[in-house]
Amino acid sequence: MTKKKLSVLDTNYLFPRWCAIVGWCVFIVCAILLPFHKELPDLITFTTINIWPQESQGLLVTKSNWWIEILISGLSVSMLLVSFTRVKEEDEFTINLRLKSGAWALKLYTIVIVLGTLLIYGDIYMELMTVSFVACFLIFIGKFQYELYKLKKEAQDEE
Repeated sequence: MTKKKLSVLDTNYLFPRWCAIVGWCVFIVCAILLPFHKELPDLITFTTINIWPQESQGLLVTKSNWWIEILISGLSVSMLLVSFTRVKEEDEFTINLRLKSGAWALKLYTIVIVLGTLLIYGDIYMELMTVSFVACFLIFIGKFQYELYKLKKEAQDEE
């Protein structure tokens, strides 16, 4: 049995570059539709049993559709595709930059979640939690792309 040697440049976890385009397209569609999910026509209506009903009504049987689940899943998968897509020149510096951007995004995301939990209540808090599914990805993508932009600009200034 042979052992596989891990390499710093092992980028098997990254998606091909075309996945970023697909990811952004899905993100835009889902982000536009998310605020209107209650007004969208029923795709598949199913019956749910609310285990924790309001006050003491007993078990509450409601009709629901899948739009919110589809849209949040679409946002999450699209951000995953965009976040983990190869860049044109994937090297050690880019991998290091990706790692630092991910750590930075996770720290900022944690601060936002803690502050939101302490300061926001009610339905607005639930909206924050819904948006938070993709917030960490958006922070990561923004930081990583900004650092790549700065790197390219410095390289052009040196020439």
